[in-house]
Amino acid sequence: EHGREHRGEPSGEAADDHEHATPFDDVVEPFEPLRADDPHYPCSILEDRYLTACYMMQTSAMLQQNGTDVAAAAESCSEAPERWRTTCFQSLGRDISSITLRDIDDSIEECRKAPDTYRGSCYVGVVKNFIDLTATTDRGFEFCRAVEEEAKPLCSEAIGEQIYVLFGTVEERRSACGAAENEELERSCRRGARVGDQRASGPAGSSGFSHLPARPPADQGDRRRAPEQVRDEVPPRIRVASHVRLGTGRDHDGQDPR
Repeated sequence: EHGREHRGEPSGEAADDHEHATPFDDVVEPFEPLRADDPHYPCSILEDRYLTACYMMQTSAMLQQNGTDVAAAAESCSEAPERWRTTCFQSLGRDISSITLRDIDDSIEECRKAPDTYRGSCYVGVVKNFIDLTATTDRGFEFCRAVEEEAKPLCSEAIGEQIYVLFGTVEERRSACGAAENEELERSCRRGARVGDQRASGPAGSSGFSHLPARPPADQGDRRRAPEQVRDEVPPRIRVASHVRLGTGRDHDGQDPR
């Protein structure tokens, strides 16, 4: 009707303000999510304490920017700070499992574009994502049986790390590792699953990521961190830009979510 604004339809300057304003406009400076000339951005501007989490996702940004060129992403990972190169190559393996739609032979072929030194980390990323997507280990063990002999212990330990997450008791984890190819690889799996006398020593095991949190005693229940604790671990500007998806346009099982 003329002379009356419909409810929910402001006009003029009010409409423009309503359309473009965000809750962060007055409190946070704009943050550029990606840079075409820097495959390591935003990791390249973050403090060291954030780089493990950042490089664990950085290859999704690299592949988005370079047209899904795995070899180029591998070259970029080789130029990452040495401390985080294994993390970067594990990230690449995860993305490869998406690109290949979890095909074992194709995933191995793509990981072979990584330097020999870091190829095992790429396999770790592949096998962990195989398991993460299905919450089952059969495909993971099949993958580890197909990689080079020298990479099998690392691959099996990575399976064990996922088994540690999937199963709540020592007996279940030990049983799950029994599907390994042989006794030596079963021991590698158990090491990752924290079963038996052998535990990953130091801040990281051979896969580079044996930093799983210890489970609380049964009488303490599930002690989860308060949301504000988790929030404090994320860089402020990254929190604001978290709505921007750093990916290849497909989720980790290769499907286009759009």
